[in-house]
Amino acid sequence: MVGFNQKRIDKFVKVTDDWYPCYDENTIKVSMFLTYVPENNWCFVRIMAWGNDDFGLEMDYEDTDYNNLLSKYDEWKENIFDKAEDGISKEWFREQGFYNA
Repeated sequence: MVGFNQKRIDKFVKVTDDWYPCYDENTIKVSMFLTYVPENNWCFVRIMAWGNDDFGLEMDYEDTDYNNLLSKYDEWKENIFDKAEDGISKEWFREQGFYNA
């Protein structure tokens, strides 16, 4: 149960704006993972969207209860990760609660 990047998923989606720069074909990388290392106080779910350099947006959920982390992971996968599709923008991510990384 303890470890980094548990349940990690990644995908590329096309965006309508510049992410300084984007990947090929105007895409960004959207990733989500669960990290659970309680002895170092690293217990969180992170979802992030990054261009091909130093601009990214992300959200974290922190909790020491592993079951709560799994629940948040499933919630974000269904309600955010799966809905991040071609044709979105930085504004879409900000509307979901993302902030500058």
